[in-house]
Amino acid sequence: MPFAIAVDGTRIAYDVQGAGDPLLLISGQSFDRHLWDQFSAAMASRCTVIRYDHRGTGDSDKPAAPAYTTEMFADDAIAVLDAAGFERAHVFGYSMGGRVCQWLAIKHRTRVASLILGATTPGNRHGVAREPWVSALFVKGDTAGMADVFYSPAYLEHHKFSLPSAATPDFAKKLHFTASESHDVWDRLPDIDCPTLVLHGSADRVNPTANAQILADAIPHAQLAIIDGARHGFIDEYLDETCRLTGEFIAAHPVAAPGAGR
Repeated sequence: MPFAIAVDGTRIAYDVQGAGDPLLLISGQSFDRHLWDQFSAAMASRCTVIRYDHRGTGDSDKPAAPAYTTEMFADDAIAVLDAAGFERAHVFGYSMGGRVCQWLAIKHRTRVASLILGATTPGNRHGVAREPWVSALFVKGDTAGMADVFYSPAYLEHHKFSLPSAATPDFAKKLHFTASESHDVWDRLPDIDCPTLVLHGSADRVNPTANAQILADAIPHAQLAIIDGARHGFIDEYLDETCRLTGEFIAAHPVAAPGAGR
């Protein structure tokens, strides 16, 4: 397992598979790289997929300090690109990973060829909050309830539900939660100048669907795609549609900077 070294010395575990333009995948709150198992396997025939474990998760180091922030997570992502040898990449962030992506496109704009913001929000100050009962599911660790807000009953009939955050230590989950809840780059969203696709499920109650339109309106020239019927876990349940939309979008915006690639 290769490791990138973050600015503060934290080791960030990552892997690379496939061939073609690089696509960096950024997981949600407390999730490690295995969130992307189905999607990355499907996309590896079209592009070079780079996945990594957020600090505090998976095989990465799990420092208890300093406090985690979405900006810190964005810097970790750059360390991964550096270690993997990519100057620029397409970037797909899911849930909290979409908030991290916003920082990437603002702070490290020359490294981002295109941006996909999946099932995410602009932050609590200007976003639409989830209903209290949904938040309570995560606080209580209600697996059955969480399964229902991630996937449809039809999908769950044939797929066992498990969250990639199950092995994340409780202290790291709290640090991730604080980082996500504190995210706010609203005033700088108009500075995002890379091609951007906002991708969301029409039945998402973890990050309500209204957030997708808010982001698309705030980011210049952003495209909006809503997957009809999809809940928060659309990257698995609607895998074919997610791959199609992702593939078409990144194909329209190839990584073409001098020195790009490995």
